[in-house]
Amino acid sequence: MTVLITNQPVIAKGMCTQAQLRTVHDRLETLLGKEGAYLDAIYFCPHHPEKGFAGERPEYKIPCACRKPSPGMLLQAAEDLHISLQESYMIGDSDRDVQAGRRAGCTPVLLHSSSDLYAFAASLPPV
Repeated sequence: MTVLITNQPVIAKGMCTQAQLRTVHDRLETLLGKEGAYLDAIYFCPHHPEKGFAGERPEYKIPCACRKPSPGMLLQAAEDLHISLQESYMIGDSDRDVQAGRRAGCTPVLLHSSSDLYAFAASLPPV
């Protein structure tokens, strides 16, 4: 199972609407599909606790349990999709991703480039 877990503070900052983000996600899924890949689900956090951005959306300017490094989105995905977090990898490109993975009970993998992703994927046993 492949799930995208992403912080999207651009929504709280007023730089993007949820509809615009859905368009981006739709495009991502189309591009993945052309390569024979797909996502089982996408979870995003629209929150950003810091204030002071022009056009910010006050309803999203809150501390939350879903914004990485909190594990909320991973825990929700595990519940919704019946995923064993102990048998899962949290693959990301930031310390926030690693912390969220650890807090959720996943094996975190920190990548620095797309070639790291290919090397990691090649190291996994076949499914």
